[in-house]
Amino acid sequence: MDEHEPESNSVLSADLHVCIFPNLDEFMVIDVRDLEAPKARVLPAVDVLTPNHYDDLEAEFSRLLRTEGPPFLNLMLLSAKVQAMLQERGIAALAKTFGMDAANPENNRMSLFLCSGSILSMHERDVTGALEVFFGGNLPPGFVEECNQLFKKLLAEEKSKITRKEQDELRRAVLGKSEQFYTLWQSPGSSPGSSFSNQ
Repeated sequence: MDEHEPESNSVLSADLHVCIFPNLDEFMVIDVRDLEAPKARVLPAVDVLTPNHYDDLEAEFSRLLRTEGPPFLNLMLLSAKVQAMLQERGIAALAKTFGMDAANPENNRMSLFLCSGSILSMHERDVTGALEVFFGGNLPPGFVEECNQLFKKLLAEEKSKITRKEQDELRRAVLGKSEQFYTLWQSPGSSPGSSFSNQ
């Protein structure tokens, strides 16, 4: 193996890096297929999650729902099958959107980074350091800085959305309108003010 060639199973070997922010309607793509002219873009989710994409998912879900075999076992396995299907179809949609090899998906080198969990609590300088290490000096410094700024902007928006959702949920809990909390005298499925009944 060439000492400059990244390992095939390494994230660094990917041609396309897709950063997904679960609470945003857009995502970030870092395209390094051309190392001389890499591109970083922020795109709306609807560019990938088109009406046709949802139609295909609905058709595939219907097929999975009616899979032959023991019905209870099929239903018990449905969640895992749907998760795998969503991932497979999602990656195929991304590959198609960015002109990758749809006929030979094994040739597509793509990394997906779900921006959730510990990265949300990282200090800004640590995020910057992590991105610099990730690129490993293989790309122009100006491009790395552009990616850095785009990523941190979207990360800040993701954190803001999460904070607003948490505040809204807390407000609803205080008012007795939350679906996440209920009082000891209130049935989980009842409306605020109704009480348990032994009837």
